[in-house]
Amino acid sequence: MRLFYGTGLLGYLGLVQCVTVNFDYESIQLTEETVAALPALSFGNTSDEPLTPRRPRCKVHPGDKTWPSTAEWKGFNASLGGVLLKPTPPGAACYPDHDDYDPERCDFLMGDARRSRFWIDNPLGAVVQWAQGNTCPVEVDPAGECTQGGYPAYVVNATSVRHIQMAVNFSRNKNIRLTVTNTGHEFSGKSTGYGSLSIWIHHLKGIELLDDYTIGEYTGGAAKISAGSEGWEALRVQNGSSPGITIIAPGQGSVGLAGGWLQGGGHSTIAGYYGLAADQVLSLNVVTADGRFVTADVHENRDLFFALRGGGGGTYGIVTSAIVRTYPAHTYVSGLSYSFTTGPSEVNARVYDLFPVAPSFKIESRETFWEAYAEYFAFTKESTAVKGFAFGDVTPVGNDSYTFASMFAFPQASPSEAEALLEPLFERFAALGVNITAPDAVSVPYARVVDPPGPVPGQDLFASRLLPRSLWDDEPRLGDTTRAIRQAVEEGGLQVRSRGYSPTLAIAGYPTTDVSSGINPALRETAMHLVIAVTGEGVVTAHSSPEEWLASHATLEKYTGNLRDLTPDGGAYVNEADVSEPDWQQSFWGSRYPELLKVKRERDPWDLFWGRRMVGSEGWEVETPDEVPSQNGPLCRTGYSY
Repeated sequence: MRLFYGTGLLGYLGLVQCVTVNFDYESIQLTEETVAALPALSFGNTSDEPLTPRRPRCKVHPGDKTWPSTAEWKGFNASLGGVLLKPTPPGAACYPDHDDYDPERCDFLMGDARRSRFWIDNPLGAVVQWAQGNTCPVEVDPAGECTQGGYPAYVVNATSVRHIQMAVNFSRNKNIRLTVTNTGHEFSGKSTGYGSLSIWIHHLKGIELLDDYTIGEYTGGAAKISAGSEGWEALRVQNGSSPGITIIAPGQGSVGLAGGWLQGGGHSTIAGYYGLAADQVLSLNVVTADGRFVTADVHENRDLFFALRGGGGGTYGIVTSAIVRTYPAHTYVSGLSYSFTTGPSEVNARVYDLFPVAPSFKIESRETFWEAYAEYFAFTKESTAVKGFAFGDVTPVGNDSYTFASMFAFPQASPSEAEALLEPLFERFAALGVNITAPDAVSVPYARVVDPPGPVPGQDLFASRLLPRSLWDDEPRLGDTTRAIRQAVEEGGLQVRSRGYSPTLAIAGYPTTDVSSGINPALRETAMHLVIAVTGEGVVTAHSSPEEWLASHATLEKYTGNLRDLTPDGGAYVNEADVSEPDWQQSFWGSRYPELLKVKRERDPWDLFWGRRMVGSEGWEVETPDEVPSQNGPLCRTGYSY
């Protein structure tokens, strides 16, 4: 174990704090000697932060008189060692009037880029284009001009803690909006921001297994996970281990492990068996808003340890690495996939390519379709009771037709055990005349090891709802809920995706049972997580007007609101939520919010880390010419008075 010393919170008390360095890039740190020569990179001190009325109303942005000059940016780049980027939007290749116009590259963006790692390996690979402002969409024959819009103005391609510290300090001292980008799996716009300086941590790579790790009351296997490591990379290490182990990883292999996925909770197909990703964390290395590099665990910086495990990503600091629990055996899941439809075509019901799927069963009656869906919905209580994972998407496909694709996965069960568990459900289907010939259950690793292409920019618009286990004990309310889902699909034209899992506190294990985490208490009571998504005719495009966007969102809000009304004891999952979630403090964090807000205010009095609907975001808003909540505008204080 290599120990380095920083000043962190204990440093302000005149004590020396020990920082455990997990990877070589963490040993490269900003020193006081460097700061003395470059005042713009000086560390912050939370105790010296002035009162709010003395601060500028808005973060500085291009065109402001206080925006750093070209010479200052060049000087900053030199101090970084040349890793400062000023990238133009990728779509610029499609615009004849743009300096980066390149027809061949545009063809690539329209085609092969979607099947490659281009977007995940691009510092401006924003997933949600409307949140960026749709200022440079990739199109064959684009209309208008390509502008930077909500894309960051500059990007620090961080390959060391020093780079991160310098970017944090420069942004804070210059009052520049700061954003953080990793793998691009961010659906609310937090990784974009007009006039921002982005810290790109995608290239901080490394995973190391620890056979015998001890901290607090824990002794056992663990893994060091770098900030830029993706799910598939962790699984590759897992499967190459001997003896076999399990690392909790996201279902989408290109999601980053130590970023927003973990910090927002982090669910997976085995969340009901081992708990959430945040439950696995034993230690975190973090660059905080004052530019210091600290370790947060059960012994030191416990406030950060609490907040970063479930309190939301991009809010309290930048995690550079994590140490997480591992389990002493490969985890297998047994199960099967099936589907049924009222439409003319079959449905591919595979999820994460885990199980083979039989041809979709055709149902002639729409009433029977929804009765069968209700049976699936009710059965979730039984599957989660044995720590299983249920998947089910119901989708309108036009002409009053609907499809349902489903999967059940049972960790560490045999195929015969999975079939026995599912037999009652298929008997209920058969009683309705839905005689599905389900494929034989099979046993597979819980997540496939593939190098996925990553997210592709789009116009996603969705909301989420966590349904509590108590719902299944209230038959009338359960029936009302399935009817509300039917209304959302039939009347609203929305797709409703369900993920049945139950990450209770009882299975979370140490340190969650010893040191509280920022995880939404509603997640502990959850039996099903719904994602309600705009689809079909309601989908917004790069050229949708603000009125069209707002109309589409109003439909989403109407039908999600019905589900909120039916589940007041539920909540919403912050990583997959409505960007305009009402009463979001309660929905995302419930009773945890006051304590999380206290950590935020103490650790980041500058509001350096900001994301819409994130802890402590109430005092700021992005000023745009319309009501669409994009990031294409200055970030300014609300209720500001001179």
